Amino acid sequence: TEENPYITVPELRNIISKWKKEPEREYTEIAKYLKERNCWMVQNTSRVIACWDGSSGGTSHCVNYAKSLGKEIVVITP
Repeated sequence: TEENPYITVPELRNIISKWKKEPEREYTEIAKYLKERNCWMVQNTSRVIACWDGSSGGTSHCVNYAKSLGKEIVVITP
């Protein structure tokens, strides 16, 4: 497994703390980092376990990305 090239949670918290006056930018940037992190996790595992209600969003993207790579997927419905 290669080293995670994406931002860490403490680094993300530091970035977020500087954006309190720009909530729309904050959401957009957070979503970008979380998507990149999810892609990295999917690429570096053989199985994805997701707690997912079937709705669209980050978990949906992650599950669909895992399917596209032929990963084993276990979905836990909340």
